Amino acid sequence: AGRWGGQGRDALGVDGEVEADQLRAVLEGRHPVSGVVLGRAFGEASARGFDATFSAPKSVSVLWALTPDRWVRAEVLAAHDTAVDAALGWFERQGGVTRRGTDGIHQVDTQGVTVAVFRQHTSRTVDPQLHTHAVIAAKVQDPTGRWLSLDARFLKYQQRTIGWIYDAALRSELTHRLGLSWEPLPDRLGQSDLSCIPEAVRGVFSQRAAQVAAKRDELIQRWMLDHDRLEPDPKTIARLERAAVFASRPGKTHGIPATELHAEWQTQAASIGFPTRTLDTHHLHTPSPAIEVDERAVVAEALRLVSGESATWLPPDLARHITTLLPPQAAHTATELVAVVDRITAMALERCVELHPTLTGALRRDGRPVAEHVTDRHLTTREVLAQEQRLQDWARTHAHGPPTDIEDPQTEAARAIAGTSTLVVVVGPAGTGKTHTTARAIQDLHAQGRTVVGLAPSGKAADVPPHEAGCPTDSLAGFLTRHH
Repeated sequence: AGRWGGQGRDALGVDGEVEADQLRAVLEGRHPVSGVVLGRAFGEASARGFDATFSAPKSVSVLWALTPDRWVRAEVLAAHDTAVDAALGWFERQGGVTRRGTDGIHQVDTQGVTVAVFRQHTSRTVDPQLHTHAVIAAKVQDPTGRWLSLDARFLKYQQRTIGWIYDAALRSELTHRLGLSWEPLPDRLGQSDLSCIPEAVRGVFSQRAAQVAAKRDELIQRWMLDHDRLEPDPKTIARLERAAVFASRPGKTHGIPATELHAEWQTQAASIGFPTRTLDTHHLHTPSPAIEVDERAVVAEALRLVSGESATWLPPDLARHITTLLPPQAAHTATELVAVVDRITAMALERCVELHPTLTGALRRDGRPVAEHVTDRHLTTREVLAQEQRLQDWARTHAHGPPTDIEDPQTEAARAIAGTSTLVVVVGPAGTGKTHTTARAIQDLHAQGRTVVGLAPSGKAADVPPHEAGCPTDSLAGFLTRHH
């Protein structure tokens, strides 16, 4: 059975176990007790809610599945539930906002979100897989009590950060409850697995992961063929991974008694000689000493990591990296861990430069003006700005703009392209003759006996060159690969 969570549930009069009629009413935009429509009625295309899924690392699921100790099993479940609540609470405080005013220009606080939380225990291939579906209702109240829609952009754009908050909180909970130790996964930034569950054992219970990985690799290879063997960036890989999950998803299996599942899992573990008796309290509990975190060093490393990803970032991006830098012993509970992340993030923000204009007017709880959306507070550092300034200084010294008294811009642009300058940039909106100008320049270059190659940003773009160009075309990535 599900359970209700979120600060917004109080206004709806729901708590404890989720009842089907209650959830149906909330997702239809009605009060689950009075039946009154909450604000404006949903349209056919309205988003009724959002499913945020929190999945435990495979080693945590395997520990829960194989331990012969009921107390250990209960502690694993409690740690997972607590970490989910901590991550949802962090989202609620950081991004649980709504929009108000003409065109939703003002982003204001809410009185919290309402969440129906459902914990599940197996994957679609019936492997042990602790995960929770948190169904976040789209209806929220602003500070005046008016029912509006959740502005879900933070939820969408900060999925990784919310997930990593959960992961870090879970590590702290299990380390404190059971004295467990962790091993970072070298190929999965921000991810760790329990030291007590060997990789071979995790592999036995990862059939679904293997399915997704195989489909993901297939989709990546197909994408690379379409883009001249160009390596996909992290965002493209994430998109392909999501596609792989859906494309490889088998049907669900229902009705297998829990006792049969656990017996089958014990048999699978025995088949590879893994002694499940080592997963009881006596063998697991090895308390580790408290660790004093060098918070300044964490700030410095988080800034290095985030600036390595992009020239600008948002505060949650800093928080995401901080979660990977904190040892599990940095806090005893999930709530304390999130507080540490927030405190160190605030320290890191003091070393950043804000890149947006100063706005005035009413403020949200976070101290920011309502006219500044929580997904718009872009930051950088003085070091990044200094790099940009050096590039601009170099450009001013080495680059020259076109003369201002040009009578025939197309002729002058064609002459410049066919000239001897190291770099010529031609800029113009659609319909201004750029293709025709380039073709004239290519004819002139051919007349001079010079070789011309047309490069496009992708393989598909290279397949549709201007017919009048009269030169071979290639993608930039393909050209560099073939002429390395």
